[in-house]
Amino acid sequence: MDFHHLTFILFFMPFCVIVYKLLELAGEDALVRLRKAFLICASVVYLLCFGIRHAAALAASIVFNYAAWCVMEKINVDGAQDRHRKGHVPRKRTVAACAIAINVACLLVFKLTRFPMPMGISFYTFTQVAFLADALRGEAAVASFPDYLLHALFFPRFLQGPIVRYADTREMILSRLGRKVRAEHVLNGALLFSLGLGKKVLLADLLAREINFAYGVIPDLTRPDALLTILIYPMMLYFDFSAYCDMGMGVCRMMALDLPDNFRTPLRAASVAKLWKRWHISLTAFFTRYVYIPLGGNRKGEARRCLNTLIVFALSAFWHGTGWGFMIWGMMHGIALLLTARIDRVIDPLLLDGDGRPKHPVAALCQAVRVLLCYVYVCATYVFFRADSLQDAFKLFERTYGALVGYVSGPVSATFALDEVRYAVRAFAPDNAFLFRYGSMITVLAAGAVVLFAAPRAKDIADRITREASGLPGEKGSGAGMALLGICAVLCAALFVWSLISSGGVSTYVYVNF
Repeated sequence: MDFHHLTFILFFMPFCVIVYKLLELAGEDALVRLRKAFLICASVVYLLCFGIRHAAALAASIVFNYAAWCVMEKINVDGAQDRHRKGHVPRKRTVAACAIAINVACLLVFKLTRFPMPMGISFYTFTQVAFLADALRGEAAVASFPDYLLHALFFPRFLQGPIVRYADTREMILSRLGRKVRAEHVLNGALLFSLGLGKKVLLADLLAREINFAYGVIPDLTRPDALLTILIYPMMLYFDFSAYCDMGMGVCRMMALDLPDNFRTPLRAASVAKLWKRWHISLTAFFTRYVYIPLGGNRKGEARRCLNTLIVFALSAFWHGTGWGFMIWGMMHGIALLLTARIDRVIDPLLLDGDGRPKHPVAALCQAVRVLLCYVYVCATYVFFRADSLQDAFKLFERTYGALVGYVSGPVSATFALDEVRYAVRAFAPDNAFLFRYGSMITVLAAGAVVLFAAPRAKDIADRITREASGLPGEKGSGAGMALLGICAVLCAALFVWSLISSGGVSTYVYVNF
């Protein structure tokens, strides 16, 4: 039951939001307890929809990690009762190290063997590893087993993250269970969910059709076909992943809860170093906090800093997949990050002011060139990420030679087919297949480029409309501004209906088996 499936959109999500709101009738004393129990039950039902095997794997992980935490807490209590007793801290570290090692070993077994991958194992394994590491530092005090269950199970972030610490769960979910759900919460969440759904169904899935087709027939691609395939894959991946994060955050906000931001327009970054501060932010934070800093970070000299960075990217590559292509992708990003971080320190003061804005038109042009070069480099790295083999990757690169001469082939352009464009074409040129195919392709690519490089983030659009609609003192805009935002709200509603109608043939979420 993915977020873009009709069952989730029309039944499961509305049921959860309505019941969560109605629980306010129980009174303040029982509200938090009932809502917590309801969210746990809803999360279990959501997980069971994917199959009992996935539920059993997660249940075993939760029981094991909570038991490990209980042992660590008992060691803490014993140490506090007998301050003269030595060895309780090393024993706590031993328990944590063993538990973390078992978590990682289980993940390795599924990554390196042909056993079917349990749904979301990469996300919930890292979430629980982070919990154990924080518990070792005394930063993850859990009040009860239900609190831990909600931290590990919470369905709006189960498949796609973000990878959260227990402190995030406590601040954004557990501490807000007593809040009343107001109209602005539902409006904000519904807008954000609608924008994410549109990004998924109308952009990511259409681009995915071309990607999947092209990578299956690499020797038959024209040179423009190959170039187009390389240039749109990071776009598709970003739309798919960020759309799911937007939808998950939207579900939370409809219940007056929240999730950490996981994407901040990363493909608008002017360097690879800046991109990784804005792409899959929770994964970057995880590796920084639990790998890079314990290895010494940048405290042990330049050579050690470079080595630590490459180790982090090697682990990130392995988290994504086990082939050599993933490792090449990781090393290309790690090396580029080290180089562009140095370049940024020299160039940024020349081009940008204190707020990060270009100082003059020439600086703006230079920034645009930097963004373009960064995007092209990222596209090249993702060929190794997506290709089934290194041979296919190099063959695709080879096919791009002379790509500016020629045209996108009919079979490739046909993958962008949009019924809406077909109806428009029929009004002017009935049965013109050429105009339909290429009109659809241009429409999808143009819309994707605007969303990717120019449009505000879905989160910012939803927040702005909600602020204006709520009429809070000091935040309500002018009449013209309200009219414009009213139009935006109507367009979001139309986008939701359009996406709902188009959702019958969507592809599977790309991170569904992570």
